[in-house]
Amino acid sequence: MNKKSMLVLFVVLLLIAGTFITSCAPKPAPAPAPKPAPTPTPTPTPVSLPEVRWTLNTEEASHKTWAVAVIDDFAAAVAARTADKFKIRVTTAGEMGVKREDIPLLLSQGSQMQMAFLAHGHIAGTIPHLAIFSLPFLVGGKEGIVKDARRVEAAVKDMSDREFKKLNLAVAFTYHGNATQLISKESITDVSDMKGLKVRAWDESTSNIVKALNGVPVVMPIAETYTAIQRGVVSGVLTGPDSGMVPMALHEVAKNLYLVDLAPAFIYVGYNVNAFNTLPADYQKILREEWANAQVAAEKARAGAIEPALKTMRDAGVQIIQPSADQMTQVKTKVKPQWAEWAARGPTQKEAFDLVMKAFGY
Repeated sequence: MNKKSMLVLFVVLLLIAGTFITSCAPKPAPAPAPKPAPTPTPTPTPVSLPEVRWTLNTEEASHKTWAVAVIDDFAAAVAARTADKFKIRVTTAGEMGVKREDIPLLLSQGSQMQMAFLAHGHIAGTIPHLAIFSLPFLVGGKEGIVKDARRVEAAVKDMSDREFKKLNLAVAFTYHGNATQLISKESITDVSDMKGLKVRAWDESTSNIVKALNGVPVVMPIAETYTAIQRGVVSGVLTGPDSGMVPMALHEVAKNLYLVDLAPAFIYVGYNVNAFNTLPADYQKILREEWANAQVAAEKARAGAIEPALKTMRDAGVQIIQPSADQMTQVKTKVKPQWAEWAARGPTQKEAFDLVMKAFGY
């Protein structure tokens, strides 16, 4: 065998040996499979917490109004955060068969309702100083509806807290509507002289405004106004376009809207203190957080409600009329004496009036 053949044989033997050694070597252990991502821990269900059922009475016209829609969302949020253990029933006008002026007393008892809308004008018979929000052209006469309403609220806050406390009540949050306007079936030549026009009002303050303008006030809930116009019980209605006119379809039976810009309702959303204090701490915390959320939501909803309401009315053929500057000057002149007359009615009225006049710099 020559040297070349021997070299080839040697290389072949080396390759065979290498293959044998490789096949006999222990194989490395396979890499471990990746661990699955941990399953998120679900929010613990408060199994140890009790089932609670509250009623929140709004006495508003419909669940379609933005004010009640905000409250419905609040109630839904509370239910969702408590696995439906804490549920709040939200009622509208007439569902509970109660008079609005009786709401503070019923809420203070805490058996029929645990939260409620305490609209300033409707409860002024129980808490008189709150009627200050209704003084004509006080709210909206200085810096506009939004800023003026909050300025009045801040000026009388300590008073309000004190008076609510006497009834075993406290305030969850507050909000206000858009300006009150006048819708009428009949055309009004001069809003400063309504010549016996029968106009829906909702409290003493709005009744006095109608009287001062030579109209005839008829106090009634907003839910009754549609049929009242149809039957001739009233020809005009004072309410907000977004809060009363459109929800009650008043644009179907009255085609004249006068932008008189009276003060809107200011709503204290109150609660029964005993009912709140008996709740578990977890529920109390959730309520406080959702009250704060509802406050923000209400402000946003109010701001976005007026233009769609006016559009609905325009589309229905309602004439939107801005009274002349001369007419509005006469209106303000005729109603302005009501400020001093109201302040002289009692000690809490005088106290509130002085606080607000100071806050406004009058």
